[in-house]
Amino acid sequence: MMTITTATDVIDAGTRTAYHYTPMKGRFICLQQNPFNFLWSLCIRDRFLPIPSLNLSRKKRRQLIKFLILHHLKLRRPASILTLPVFGNIGLSVHRGYRVFDLRRLLAIKVFRSDVDVDIVANEIEAVRTASRLSFAPGIRRWNLKERWYEEVFVDGQPEYPIPNSDPAELLKIYHNHFAHFIKEMILLQPPVRVNLGDYLNSLHNILDNERLLSPNLDNTKINAVRSFVSDLVEKLRNTNRCSLDLIFSHGDFSFVNVLNTSAGMRIIDWESGARRHLLNDLYNYFFTELYYDRVRTNLVAEIKAAISSLQSSLETDAPDLACDLLSSATYYRHLYYLERIKMLLERDLDDHILNVVIHSIEIFNGYEEATGQQRFATS
Repeated sequence: MMTITTATDVIDAGTRTAYHYTPMKGRFICLQQNPFNFLWSLCIRDRFLPIPSLNLSRKKRRQLIKFLILHHLKLRRPASILTLPVFGNIGLSVHRGYRVFDLRRLLAIKVFRSDVDVDIVANEIEAVRTASRLSFAPGIRRWNLKERWYEEVFVDGQPEYPIPNSDPAELLKIYHNHFAHFIKEMILLQPPVRVNLGDYLNSLHNILDNERLLSPNLDNTKINAVRSFVSDLVEKLRNTNRCSLDLIFSHGDFSFVNVLNTSAGMRIIDWESGARRHLLNDLYNYFFTELYYDRVRTNLVAEIKAAISSLQSSLETDAPDLACDLLSSATYYRHLYYLERIKMLLERDLDDHILNVVIHSIEIFNGYEEATGQQRFATS
């Protein structure tokens, strides 16, 4: 049950079992909570429990608490209300819905919008359940497919971001020291699934059939650039001598953006894009995210090659079939990564911002191809 209504509509709803939230300073604050408990959670307990996911400044906290107290005293009434089937002290909009945080029970609950297809909801819940088996992912507690939500353990930690314009050698060192074993653990989590390469390419190419790409609100020139890039890339991959592909479990957005440094070590959050992909997807995304945000001083060609070589050596004992020819197939896997990345982005709530992210990603991809001596892919 997820609706946005006026305050009058909610009052008239009578005994309906639901939790009501109102937008406030870029967040959603639950109206059915004691404002003084909320004050304790945000201002006192936060000394021991940082809330980096909410990114709340002291000014924003004061504004939220003031609003809730005035509402509790019936001195202020919200103009609009979001109705959700679960309780959280505070929440925010996320991909396909909302994430609310229960600060007392230390839970983060994802609630899907009612317009999201139930199969998409089921797939994401299954991905989060799979990820919870990893040593560095949040544990999933409960889920309810009918009501479209699942709850995870709240990860207590601080964001980990590299220094802008960082030394590429340092970025590679961070990868080896902290992230290489994460990628290996994901690769070995489940037996690989072998698929026909042609069928897999068809599933990636089908992103161009997304009806949202026909929206008159989107820049047609940019849409055509995406179509040209994807079609050219798929055609070149079809011309390889390969006929099959091994897929492993992948985070899908593996980068510093989704890393929290906790008292128990680094933890990876936001597994909503978890799915089976080729085994270098997360490795490439780690490095290409730094290229996207222009946080490194070189093209990272040497660093990526070194990381793949290290992964190949690491897998030779535990998964020799996957390790075989990994480094020599780097170009093939890189091109698949481009497609998988664009597919993941286009599956989001498509608007000008996401389209610009795709276009900028394509520019980074083509720039990297030039750096490796390859030809650029078509964009017109």
